Amino acid sequence: AGRPAAPAAAPWPALVATAHAEPAEGVFRLVAPRPLMSGPAVERTPWLAHQRRSRIVLNLADAIGLGLADGDTATVRHEQGVHVGQVTTSRRLRRGTVRIDWRGIPTGAGARIEKGAAR
Repeated sequence: AGRPAAPAAAPWPALVATAHAEPAEGVFRLVAPRPLMSGPAVERTPWLAHQRRSRIVLNLADAIGLGLADGDTATVRHEQGVHVGQVTTSRRLRRGTVRIDWRGIPTGAGARIEKGAAR
């Protein structure tokens, strides 16, 4: 007797490409993932202070268009409040998108970016 027949493999679901509309002039699509190293233990531990730095990640071309460079301070205003941080540029982040480390903000929310700290 031979081996039992393997169950038929379920076909992989088709990947659906979604079109991302370009943001309105001056409005960026906000992405705010929860940082891997975050939470109360990180916030209380002095030697993990580097994990708490506020970053604003922008596509390199968007940063240049806003007059920002790596290390500059910028302010991101969004529906949940204001985020001030140091700019990091990325060639991999989609144009028209800004990424911040802030929990609880819905992805896709509109955001505006200003050079310098919030006033």
